Amino acid sequence: ESPQQMIDQYLDEILALQDSGSYIIGGYCVGSLVGYEIARRLERMGHVVEKLILFDSRAFITPLSAGILRTMETLPRFFKQILLALTYNRRFAKAVKAGKYKPELEQDGQEISDPKLRKEAIEKYMDILIAHVVPLEIIKAPILSILAEATKHHPKIEQGFTRMTKSNATVIRIPGDHDSIWENPYVEKL
Repeated sequence: ESPQQMIDQYLDEILALQDSGSYIIGGYCVGSLVGYEIARRLERMGHVVEKLILFDSRAFITPLSAGILRTMETLPRFFKQILLALTYNRRFAKAVKAGKYKPELEQDGQEISDPKLRKEAIEKYMDILIAHVVPLEIIKAPILSILAEATKHHPKIEQGFTRMTKSNATVIRIPGDHDSIWENPYVEKL
């Protein structure tokens, strides 16, 4: 299943449960990119996304891409669609051809059990998704980013989340690491 198929399926399921109103969308780790894309698509469909909540995620719109995206907003919709489609198709084809389409969580036929190596494989996959698979746009919804204090984040990550939305971005740091934020006593802070 490709990331696009997964996003399509999740969006269909969300709309089947609630076809109108406002939405609160969330994502954890690599799933935050999926949540971001679902929020973007809901907004494009005319729905209101009340909030996007990202759990221990990276900010995946760089200053350069944010500038390009803001410039693209001034283009007529037709040209914007063509530019996004050409970029998406070219990068996606390149990623598939290079065999970089899914995270490599196996080594020599065995599942990677070392958490550090698994995390590196997933981060590599997220970089590939960002660069090749999901066409990004700046969303209207406010973003709440909940970051684990023990996870190493870019020092200017708050600015990164601000670039991802036309609204406000709030960053909250909670005790724990990437995995333990879902366990007691840290989960109580969530």
